[in-house]
Amino acid sequence: MQQRNIHILIVDDNKFYRQALVLTLRRLFQYCKIDETCSAKESLCYIHQEIPDLVFMDIKMPEMDGITATRKVLEINDSIKIIALSMYDNSKYKNDMILAGAKGFLLKNFETNELREAIETVIHGGKYFSAKPSRNSSSKRWKM
Repeated sequence: MQQRNIHILIVDDNKFYRQALVLTLRRLFQYCKIDETCSAKESLCYIHQEIPDLVFMDIKMPEMDGITATRKVLEINDSIKIIALSMYDNSKYKNDMILAGAKGFLLKNFETNELREAIETVIHGGKYFSAKPSRNSSSKRWKM
């Protein structure tokens, strides 16, 4: 990936998962700003103040799910790219997130190279969806 300063927001109610994702992103991308929020509602307040390039949005969160939050984020600014995060390989979640406007879907058990590929694909205008939950899975990448 061309080293440009990208701004990433992680939205996940699990603090341990957020911290692990921050550490992984810092290893992968030297030039990026990474912020995090612990709820969908908090992310909406954040996005009224700052506009990230990319949002990692957990789907299942208390108070407001990631599907609803994705719609609301894109109402605020439709140039924000969103990649859904889920523990579950569920076609309904994928379809609902796509309809809400997400450009990607990653299972939380992703490999580091898949994370990099998903970010590069989505930042450059494509769509990226994990194909299978297994460790040896292939992924589907689309350039739009």
